[in-house]
Amino acid sequence: MTQPKLAHATEWGRMYGRFVGDRPRVPSITTVLGEAPDTLHGWHARVAVDAMKAYLDGGDALARYPHVTAAIDEARARNRDVDRAARKAIAGTGLWLADQAAERGDRVHDYAEQVARYYLGVGALDEIAEARDRLAAHDELGNAAQFEDWWMRYQVKPVFAEATVWNHDGGGYAGETASVVNREDGVRASPWASSPS
Repeated sequence: MTQPKLAHATEWGRMYGRFVGDRPRVPSITTVLGEAPDTLHGWHARVAVDAMKAYLDGGDALARYPHVTAAIDEARARNRDVDRAARKAIAGTGLWLADQAAERGDRVHDYAEQVARYYLGVGALDEIAEARDRLAAHDELGNAAQFEDWWMRYQVKPVFAEATVWNHDGGGYAGETASVVNREDGVRASPWASSPS
């Protein structure tokens, strides 16, 4: 999970400062609402079962789970119990998949942010190219294409990027970071999210 630049982890939950280096001043909206991250026990179990089937079947099916093959290879290299190493990696498949999705999301978000910064006049084309290269290295250019389609279709004209949303009138809290605030029949904040393409 990414950490917004203005956010602070405190004993009371996430708090926000007004600028980088500022002290925590107001709670995040999720702290105010008492929301905790959702648990996905059923999903974790299902993906672990899928990974176990691939392990038992062997062959190409296991290639979808490189964390399992890495655990097997490491166990063999250390003369350890291969089956035990595989089972441990399989049990962690949900966490591995979540980490992969978070890393992909960070790369796509970085690309989108670099495009917005360029159009705001504070970024450079080489920063966009570097972010795009990171996507290409992970076979994720489809995500860049989806973003570019959205950018062109809605003729995004950014006002600023990466701004923490504040509510002064409704109890004083801060919340999600607006990925881009753009002009689209008025001013609108838009989040950037990615999914496998």
